[in-house]
Amino acid sequence: MIESDTYDAQLNDNDADDVLIAKTIYTLDDYNAMGGMENYGGPPTPPTGHLTSYNTTYTLRGNVTGRTVFSDVGAGTSITWLSKIDIFGTIVKEQLSLL
Repeated sequence: MIESDTYDAQLNDNDADDVLIAKTIYTLDDYNAMGGMENYGGPPTPPTGHLTSYNTTYTLRGNVTGRTVFSDVGAGTSITWLSKIDIFGTIVKEQLSLL
């Protein structure tokens, strides 16, 4: 997970009184959240000199598969969107917000 926080610095140099005003959490490589990584019936045919086993068993890729945005940080109110990724790293299915 990667977390991005935004603070209001209160127009001063004192970090102790900063107020958290926005927060987003990114989830990486959680392929099971949307039913697994999309596979097209076999391993891809890579260009010469590239990995030949780059299929659904190779899951440590750094793909963003989830994003949680806090609309009210103090109350912990958030919305999470999940993405399904294929073996090439392309988003093939994504949850969308109706806000």
